Formats: sequence, structure tokens, C-alpha cells
Amino acid sequence: MFKKIRDYIMTTTNGMAIGLFGTLIIGTILDLLTLIPGAEFFGTWTTAIKGLMGVGIGLGVALSLKKKGVTVVAMAAAGAVGNFAFHWVNVPEFGLEQWKVTGIGDPLSCYIAAILAGLVIDLVMRRKTPVDLILIPLVGLSTAIVYSLLGAEWIHFVTIGVSKLIEISFGAIPVVMCIVISVLTGMALTAPISSVAICVAIQIGNIPLAAASALIGCCVQMVGFAVHTAHDNKWGSVLAVGFGTSMLQFKNIVRKPLIWLPTIIVSAVLGPLAMLFPFNGAVDAGLTSTLSVGAGMGTSGLVGPINFLRVLGFDSWLTWVLILCVCIAGPILLVFLLDLLFRRIGIIKEGDFSLKSDL
Repeated sequence: MFKKIRDYIMTTTNGMAIGLFGTLIIGTILDLLTLIPGAEFFGTWTTAIKGLMGVGIGLGVALSLKKKGVTVVAMAAAGAVGNFAFHWVNVPEFGLEQWKVTGIGDPLSCYIAAILAGLVIDLVMRRKTPVDLILIPLVGLSTAIVYSLLGAEWIHFVTIGVSKLIEISFGAIPVVMCIVISVLTGMALTAPISSVAICVAIQIGNIPLAAASALIGCCVQMVGFAVHTAHDNKWGSVLAVGFGTSMLQFKNIVRKPLIWLPTIIVSAVLGPLAMLFPFNGAVDAGLTSTLSVGAGMGTSGLVGPINFLRVLGFDSWLTWVLILCVCIAGPILLVFLLDLLFRRIGIIKEGDFSLKSDL
């Protein structure tokens, strides 16, 4: 039973990650085009793309569960509904309270709305009927609306609570938390888990120091595994790992977990350097999602460093040097040295990072 639940969560969260990549994350990446003089009009399109987050998550979850036909559309629409929450508000002029619906921009809520819609559709629509085209979306969307009415706001409190817990922890033990976030986020990026989805879901960009720690951890994993990959593969594979995804090496990690140690150690060593990032107070609210996406992307397409430069300012040479040192040069040097050490003592051997069957 536990295995089934675990597999279900793994499958559907991967679907959620696909939906996030196709909407919010790609919209944030394309938003960089607005930095080009005269190209500000791209902002209208990227805002629309990012606004499709709920639809994308619902669609990704449906596809991950291999749903078909109108069920896919119903779950996509349910994901969009999950992006809104109802709550009571005071209306002074009438001396009463009334329902108000607001957009909460919470990927976790969109995910749950889509999941609930899919489960209820499976439960209620066990047999085909002549009016499935109407009943399936009606059942799915009714479920999503009820969830939005009764549960979305409380789920959003969970997201806010996790974010606040991280914020409090960074305030109390910043060095330790820098290490923890750097290591765990980096490991999530290399494992079959979406580090970007996690960073966006918990809105890590609201805590700039946490976002910087996550960026370092993700960059270390990607750049570090690129260094490892160079021993057993051609340069095409090295670039695929360093600027694509270190997940390509996960099958080798499963076969021999000890080869993960160098990048984990370097993530822990460099993580505290996130405290050097020159964040002056709170980050502009419009750029927190940029930080969240960048934190979980690492060097994939160089999105992480570019997003952080956008927030910190492209005109600061000190920021450029810092990012180059902690996100690229530092990981390359330290992982290279640990790689040599681990090979000398026999922990890492020739062929441990081979990708010949994959690329």
C-alpha cells in the first residue's frame, strides 16, 4: 500500500513539474527578453504564459496518470480552479461578511485540485455513459470548485507556513540552513525530483538567502557532475550534464551511491557563501518568482545565474565575480580535487560515470 502511494505521488509530482516547466518556468525564462531595449512588449505574453500555471499543472498531472479524452481537459481546468481560494471578507458598508475569491498563485493548491478532480472522476464515472462529454468535466470541475471553496486557502497556509519556517530557521541558524538547503535542493535536482517545482511551490524566492543557497547547491551538482562526466564521456555528454541536467547521472548513482559524495560535500562547503550575495533588504515582489525559478534551475541553460543577475543587477562587477566563483569556478575546482582523491583511494573508478548507453 505504501509503495503504491509513494509511486502515485512520485508520478503525479513529476507531472506537476512538467506543467510548471511548460508555463510558469518557461514564462519566467522568456521574461528575460523584456530586458532587451524595445522588447518590453514581451512582458504581456510572458504574463499570460505564467498565468496558465494551474492549467499546465492539471494537464501535466493528467498526462502522468495516462488519462485520456475529456478527463485530461477536465483535470487541466481543475488545476486552474485550484489557483483560486474563497474566504470571508467584511463589507463595512453593509455590516456583513461575504465570500470573496482571490488568486493565490500556489502550485501546490493547483496540484491538489487536479488530483482530487481526477480521483472523483475515477470514482463516480466507473462506467461509460452517452453523456460522458458533459458529466466528466462537470464532476471534475464541481470537485475543484468545492475544494477551492473549502480547502484551497488552508493548503495555501501550508505553503506559507513552510516558507515562514524556513525564514525563521535562516534567521536563527543561517550557516546551518545554508548548508541544509544547498545540499537538499542540489540532491533533488539530480534525483528524479524537480528542484524547480519544490523551490516554486514553497516560494523560496521570498527568502533570498535560502534561494541563493539553493542556487549554489544546484549549480554544484550540475557543474560537479560535468567534471566527473569528463573522465568517461565525450564533450557532448559533459555539456549535456553541465548545462542540461545532472539527472543523467542518476542511474550511475543508484548503481553506486558513493559517487554522489563529492558534489554533496562541495554543496555543503559552498552553501554558506550564499551569505555573500548582496541582497539589500527584501526583494521586489515581482521578482521573487524569478529567484525561485533560478534557485532550482542551477546552470541549466544558465537560467539560475542569469535570473540572480537580473535581481541583483547586471551592472555590478562584484556580483558577476561572486556568481562565477561560487556557481561555476568553485564547484569545478573543488569537485575536481575530490574526484582525484576519490579515484586515488579507489572509491571512484573508471567507468563509474559512463553515459554511453544514454547519449
